[in-house]
Amino acid sequence: MTNDELTMGLKRLEEKLDGGNKSPWDKAAVIGTVASGVLVPLALAVAGFYFSSVLSEQQIRTSREIASDNLRLGQYQLAAGLMKSLSSPEARERKQAISFVFIVLPELEARRLVDVLSQSDPDPAVRSSATNALNARLTELTVEAAGSDPEQSQRATSHLSNVWKDVPQFTKTLLDSASQHKANQHAQANTVNLLNTLDTRKLKQHSNEVAELIRRTPSDNAQFQQNARMLNQKLQSRE
Repeated sequence: MTNDELTMGLKRLEEKLDGGNKSPWDKAAVIGTVASGVLVPLALAVAGFYFSSVLSEQQIRTSREIASDNLRLGQYQLAAGLMKSLSSPEARERKQAISFVFIVLPELEARRLVDVLSQSDPDPAVRSSATNALNARLTELTVEAAGSDPEQSQRATSHLSNVWKDVPQFTKTLLDSASQHKANQHAQANTVNLLNTLDTRKLKQHSNEVAELIRRTPSDNAQFQQNARMLNQKLQSRE
């Protein structure tokens, strides 16, 4: 219904209500007839807008689900191809595949897989490549944890704490990195926090380096000081 049609309809309604001796019931009937002509198209327009919005939301949700499914499928295909290469009878192919393990697989699964290859692969070159990959990844995470990017640092610290702290070279790698970045308070504080998650026996294996780290604790940082005291208590305990 156009604006002209609505105007004409209202004018006719006024004429009908004013002309003649119409009872209140007659007037109500007239109003109902005209109102239905106005409200029905309006209701249909509102309903159309509502269903259009719902349909758009469903289309967006469907597109996101499709994109997510495609991403998972792509990850699965990459992982399947990687596992095929790692189980190849050709040592050269297995060696090349090792460099992609930490890119394709989740951190824990990648670390466990490369660790197994470093000890059990029949080819010494593959075992050496796996060992180098483990050391390189641990060093990479240690550097990222000490970096200035908060998101990257948090992610790296989480990987170190949850996935890598049972690795034999973990403590030494942390301490070496802290020693190389003595001017970086974030690196020092992060190292102290990570060392506090370790078993006392692992700390005492590097007691001199840990004690040196504690001595580097800045006096103007209360939280750092508190964490350093906790670390020192673990180092001095008789366990």
